[in-house]
Amino acid sequence: MRTGIVSSLEVAADGKRLNGSFFLSEDEEAMRLLRRWKGRKDQIKDLSKPNGVFTGGIFRIVSVTDPVRGRSYVSAKDLVQAEIVPSTYLAPSMGSLLSTLELHEGMILITCSGMNLGKVIWTRRDMSGLCASGDLIRVVPDSQRIVPGYLCAYLSSRFGWASIRKLIYEGHIKHIEPSAVSRIEVPRLSKATERKAHELVEKAARARVEANALLTEAKAAACQAWGIDPNRSYASAHHPGISIQPSTTLRKTFRFDAFYYGSGALSSDATLAQLSRRMNVLRVGDPDVSLEVFETTRFARLAVQDDRYGPGFLSISDLVRSDPTPTAFISRKQALAVRAIVNSGWLILPRVGQLQGVFGTVCFIPRHLDGIAVSDNNIRIVPKDEDEGAYLWAALSSSLCYEQIVRRACGTSIPYLDAKRVADVPVPWPPPAERKHIGKFVKLAMELRSEASACESDAIRTVEQAIEEAA
Repeated sequence: MRTGIVSSLEVAADGKRLNGSFFLSEDEEAMRLLRRWKGRKDQIKDLSKPNGVFTGGIFRIVSVTDPVRGRSYVSAKDLVQAEIVPSTYLAPSMGSLLSTLELHEGMILITCSGMNLGKVIWTRRDMSGLCASGDLIRVVPDSQRIVPGYLCAYLSSRFGWASIRKLIYEGHIKHIEPSAVSRIEVPRLSKATERKAHELVEKAARARVEANALLTEAKAAACQAWGIDPNRSYASAHHPGISIQPSTTLRKTFRFDAFYYGSGALSSDATLAQLSRRMNVLRVGDPDVSLEVFETTRFARLAVQDDRYGPGFLSISDLVRSDPTPTAFISRKQALAVRAIVNSGWLILPRVGQLQGVFGTVCFIPRHLDGIAVSDNNIRIVPKDEDEGAYLWAALSSSLCYEQIVRRACGTSIPYLDAKRVADVPVPWPPPAERKHIGKFVKLAMELRSEASACESDAIRTVEQAIEEAA
């Protein structure tokens, strides 16, 4: 049982709360340490440029379908993903509003509503120029007053997180206001410590930018090896995509849902048929491609306190984030019994979801997530080795194979896949040397993601240790 001594002054300062759990929560413990801080503190508004803490405002989206004519628009949900894909494209007719939504490298973003409330995001070079949602508080640090990376690391630490959470307005939709964020006090550490945190944040950002570029190159290299256009879209822009199928086809496929015969699926079928004349086209479950394709049984998660008693646990939405970090742990005995634990180099494919969401998105387990437990809502693909797994990720992430994955889903409102259908997905299989060449981009990208995760953790740990020692 956790116990602690709380003074009457602390009780009075915190709204006369008398319930023990309030004072023993991680947020309150962090705030108590901050209150004991005797050094200098500066408010964020004094560390930012003039009018440097703001939101993009509320607006009505006017979109265009042609990316060349519009500005790439991302939501707060898009920005926390490992690979940022624009939600839509804003029309030029939105005028000067576009400049107020634009992101710039080095800007610190804080999600101010929704499920990811209080998430801190560092604007990397590959995010610069995007137009972002109004549900983001922008903080533009003044580099003459603070090194920006330190401010980001502090807000991402348990002290910054506690300071942000105390600003949440309760209600049906929780919210944070920019004016409240501007008043957050930031402890000033030694110049060496702040500089170290800043450099780690910047190093992590560079690694993530390079990793994303390598993954894009890997997918393009796969398509080039197959002799097809990497930018080709297989789904028709016209709705509905109508086709006539003979009864012999229905008897062969045992599929009676129209989506299975949609324009994207049939177009990808035709491309694969052409490729099969020039190279092997194998199935994901083929012994030459993978050792095993399986799904765990459904299980009620037996939560444990920390990693001493079991592995960290990740859901579908966690896996596709830029920093998949377990916030819960499950029993090691249970994780082993249901085969929930995954190893680095494995591929994970969500088996339920929405077509506009993560469904059909293949995840590669990087080195720093080796031994993590993954939700039972994911199919596991165990490649023959790391090189083959890296190539398989690039292949399955292509538009060609994506159409083949999603067409195999069952259901309407919530599509569903099973391991047998995933094992049946066709994959172009060029010679070994080409597969290895493509896979090396993926392997290097995943190493960079592991490096970025380590740098971000080191930056936060550096800040937290300095505050704890001084307080």
